[in-house]
Amino acid sequence: MSNSTETALQGASESVREIVRGEVDELIASVDEYDDVEVVKVNGECWILLKGVYDPQEDPGAGLYPGWVPFPKGGEFLEMGCGVGLVSVAAARAGCRRVTALDVDPEAVRNVALNAHLHGVLESVRAQRSDLFSALGPDERFDTIFWNPPYLNPPSDRAGGDAHAAFYDPDYSIIRRFVESAPAHLAPGGRILLGFGSDGDVELLKRIADKAGARLEVVAEAVREYETSRRGVSISYWLIEVATA
Repeated sequence: MSNSTETALQGASESVREIVRGEVDELIASVDEYDDVEVVKVNGECWILLKGVYDPQEDPGAGLYPGWVPFPKGGEFLEMGCGVGLVSVAAARAGCRRVTALDVDPEAVRNVALNAHLHGVLESVRAQRSDLFSALGPDERFDTIFWNPPYLNPPSDRAGGDAHAAFYDPDYSIIRRFVESAPAHLAPGGRILLGFGSDGDVELLKRIADKAGARLEVVAEAVREYETSRRGVSISYWLIEVATA
């Protein structure tokens, strides 16, 4: 890890992380209030949102990644945990030859296909249900693999149920599996990219990368203000490359 990356990747205080976790709990509790289908606006564009799929409006960082990810024009792109498909649609628009959008939630798979159709790129986007890379063939390779994972690391009494899985990854067990498994699906010269924020467990992510023999390099960063019911907090958002030897 370079000195500049080490300096940039500074986690938020525990008080800020606790405020964010409290806000997430309120959002999870209210999920049943939504209609089956909504139309939301992100970056000035309309997106279909199916009930139970993570609402990108709730994440101040979600709209950053479509403009940050260096899409491989003419190449193969994979978005893990595609949600409504903001990044997958952006990849297809940027000229990727094929975009693969994976999510463990079948409604998210349906959702990204709907948005690909809405934005005129359905022919370039393949959406599949998958537990990380389980739906892929052993020889499938990609020029870029991107994931904006659930990166809140909660106390043991905070995590449980499908709704929590959109936000919480206890002890980063899923992120760990991703970091270990993604290199097997990289084309020569390919890149693994993670969306992450200072409200996550930065030190744990560093330890996971170190154990996997990978380097963390910050590709892009921004600070966003996040209003909660308790007070406003500042969160740093990063696009991080997980560089393997």
